[in-house]
Amino acid sequence: PREYFFERYNNHRLATKLAREVLGKTRATFGSQHEESQWEFLFEGVDTVIECRRFLQWSHVLGFFCEDSSEKEVLDMHLSLLEEFTDHLHELTEILTTQLLLEPKPEEGQDQEETELNQLPKWEQMMYLPKHFSKSDEEILQLKDENRDHIRHYSEVVRKY
Repeated sequence: PREYFFERYNNHRLATKLAREVLGKTRATFGSQHEESQWEFLFEGVDTVIECRRFLQWSHVLGFFCEDSSEKEVLDMHLSLLEEFTDHLHELTEILTTQLLLEPKPEEGQDQEETELNQLPKWEQMMYLPKHFSKSDEEILQLKDENRDHIRHYSEVVRKY
């Protein structure tokens, strides 16, 4: 059991580090004043991933010291729900940021109106495909809120423990 808690702690620590690096690169690339509001949902999603990963990381330290009981089972249930939602949110934000970071931005002065949609970089296509873009936007925002609710609820359960 000792290795389990250390492994989970370390996995969340490394995932937090990765998310921070991705957030830094994404903000550096797309964080200009002109584009920042457009990508704020993504920045908030990655911030939530970082917050949840850090919370999960230290929750495994707590879990290591908790004695087996029905309360510990409730804590474990909430942890696994939070972990599931966090993994899903992390995956969504990672897919989107990877697509954005791998595709080069168009050079200044390039006339985008003359370019066919399928010839545009993926990050640019997303702006012209509002259904796809808003689906990612809405899903990330919904998961962000659900994760924060789980953290709040889990914190209350820990206080009672």
